[in-house]
Amino acid sequence: MLIVGWDKTGFTVLNSWGDGFGKKGLFTMPYSIVDWSQRHNFPLSMFDAWAVDGVYLNGKLLETGAEPITPPTPSGDDGWYKQDGKWRYRENGKDVTGWKKVQGVWYYLKADGYMATGWVKVDGKWYYLKTNGAMQTGWLLDKNKWYYLKSNGEMATGWQKVDNVWYYLDASGAMKTGWLKDKGEWYYLEESGAMKTGWKEIDKRWYWFDSSGKAVRGFRTVAGKDYYFAEEAFQSVKECQMLKTDGSGAIV
Repeated sequence: MLIVGWDKTGFTVLNSWGDGFGKKGLFTMPYSIVDWSQRHNFPLSMFDAWAVDGVYLNGKLLETGAEPITPPTPSGDDGWYKQDGKWRYRENGKDVTGWKKVQGVWYYLKADGYMATGWVKVDGKWYYLKTNGAMQTGWLLDKNKWYYLKSNGEMATGWQKVDNVWYYLDASGAMKTGWLKDKGEWYYLEESGAMKTGWKEIDKRWYWFDSSGKAVRGFRTVAGKDYYFAEEAFQSVKECQMLKTDGSGAIV
């Protein structure tokens, strides 16, 4: 059986016995299972699956364990209300779960109905809810790491262009700084996370990054002058490092 809702008298249960038990396969099970079972001469074993699995609402697990809890009973007007010091949202007399937009702001109500804060994973995507429950967008500093949340709240990974500047967010969503090798190409991200273009001295070696941010290799003409950049690392030479050459082109 599956608990799909509740009211003041008990749980609304979708049973597996069909229309023969309850209206259209639904019936109300009072909150006191033991008392109800005794008064109706039903063996308690009939409810073992429910007691062991936990309490469900709309197919989503609310609470696990052998001792089920009674979900809160909605009462009063629709909107925000606090229970046990935590926020919930009621609409049409029922507690909302999932995403809810209130006065232009997105919130996420967990399967137990309580408002989420902090990181939450929904349909394989990560989102961040502020301490007031509002969905975060834009830059976020969390535990000394920068993250970027898209306009839809989804945590960005990979290359992301923000205000005409390119940044790279790793698989965890954290902003990358320093050297980055992506698909065989080298890039450099400043301390701000901004992708570098043009000349850059790193550890007393010079590199040149083209307009796409790639560190160049081989012979290149920059501002009318010819340069050579290492095509691979050898000895003390780093890949993409600028090498000095004489008039004949020989490395000096």
